[in-house]
Amino acid sequence: MKVIFLMVISVGALWADSFAPAAGEPGSMAVALDDARVQRWATAVAQYSPGEDVDERWQVPENALGEAEGNAFDIVGLGRGGEITLEFSPVIQDGKGADFAVFENGFSDTFLELAFVEVSSDGVNFFRFENVSETDRAVGAFGSVNPRKVDGLAGKYRLGFGTPFDLQDLEGTVGLDVSAVKYVRLIDVVGGTSLDSTGGVIYDPWPGSGAAGFDLDAVAVLGVVETRVLSTEIVNQACVIHWESVPGEVYVVERNTCLGEEGWALVEEVEALLAMTEITQPLAGADRSFFRVRLR
Repeated sequence: MKVIFLMVISVGALWADSFAPAAGEPGSMAVALDDARVQRWATAVAQYSPGEDVDERWQVPENALGEAEGNAFDIVGLGRGGEITLEFSPVIQDGKGADFAVFENGFSDTFLELAFVEVSSDGVNFFRFENVSETDRAVGAFGSVNPRKVDGLAGKYRLGFGTPFDLQDLEGTVGLDVSAVKYVRLIDVVGGTSLDSTGGVIYDPWPGSGAAGFDLDAVAVLGVVETRVLSTEIVNQACVIHWESVPGEVYVVERNTCLGEEGWALVEEVEALLAMTEITQPLAGADRSFFRVRLR
């Protein structure tokens, strides 16, 4: 694990809503299509079964391969209740944080067409991520869904931003090797009919016509990005540290009087809300201090 060391010579409240907010808001888990964590993309279509009310022009499953385009047209439509299974070579492995992200083509932060997400190591046995929808009433064809009321379903974010999934959530599932996931399956949520993991009804835009259901842009495989300190400065007898961060990840800041493997004391654990995080640490009483920042 790479750790950032800093040497210094001495002289908030979280959102109260149930789940993460829309892309671009503090605390959002959205993955931009050009996010540094993106390593690669789906390599093959293993299966595609379009549902109802999707025109033939949108029934091009190969549009889900390769990089996300971030527009409304280079997609494959699932149709009402349809599904697609994508293959990954090399396989997706459980690592630190989210392991893959699913990109849809919603045109706003609240026009959210949703899909269940399932994974498989062998292409036969598929296992679904737990999911919750707290939308409590029917949503019209172009109605709104609050992203803070959705969790564990693809399509939570507008076009250009993917919904992340962490294989650790399925660790210990019999029949699944989280270190070798070869397939990801997306199944369209039918608004007012499909049920979430709690047994509650899921509401998303319904009915649609011509392009009904979930529209898949791409699926990205994610990797860990090493922590990179952007700047440090001494202000009023305190050290101010700024570093690049991934929203939703927790960073550990530690302090020592010398470099080495032992003697590091916890300063603070910080959950990142934005792509840059900072802390201010008083320096009073120390002749010399070293700080390091790492992912928890």
